[in-house]
Amino acid sequence: MNKAFFPISVDNKNYSSKNLSALIKIILELDDCRPYFLIADNLQLYNKVKQTNKELSFIVQNFKTKNQYFPERVKWINKVFKRDFPQIDESVFKKWKIKNVSEITDHKFFNIYRSLLILFNVDDEFRNDLSEAAENHTIYESIDSTELQIRLNRLYVLEEIAINLRMRVFNKLYSEYYLGQLPSVLTKIYYEKYSLNIKDLTGKNLSGLDFKFYEGKVEFDNIIWNKINHIC
Repeated sequence: MNKAFFPISVDNKNYSSKNLSALIKIILELDDCRPYFLIADNLQLYNKVKQTNKELSFIVQNFKTKNQYFPERVKWINKVFKRDFPQIDESVFKKWKIKNVSEITDHKFFNIYRSLLILFNVDDEFRNDLSEAAENHTIYESIDSTELQIRLNRLYVLEEIAINLRMRVFNKLYSEYYLGQLPSVLTKIYYEKYSLNIKDLTGKNLSGLDFKFYEGKVEFDNIIWNKINHIC
């Protein structure tokens, strides 16, 4: 079975209904593909803190109460599937895995996250790459690059990396399809460019296995997929 990872970024404008339909088409065209979707719902808390000047306690409690990103995105995927692929039996969709952040932030995730925190404080290259990813995210958002914005973006990317490792390594999802540009700090971890490798971070010995990354660039009505090669 060909299992693949499809992260859904809540704040990424590339994830329109038209582009989701193109993603589903790829899934259906892949040989015996079992997709794993990850709705990055709880990661939006970092963005909510950046977007309002209200008290932090109010922001956190309000987010916990009103966060409906996951059920909304599940309905959205189901709706696009039924609308654009009526010839495909719905039983196919029911076999797909759709997870949210809370479902995978278990003890395995925490062990990865703690190791990444240590790596951030010990490995200069990792720390610099993570900071660069945080600054690039600020540019993407078209907001002023304040120290607070960068710190929150840094935490966002760090947790995003831990989630990615938790999902892909433990579920053996060797291919990832993402609409947009992946942070190089993520791919460099898989290519073992830092002081801790995949086995160190996850406890899983996956030497010799090839993790693939595909970035989707939206051009007019098409999505151009580029495979990320080994990064030096």
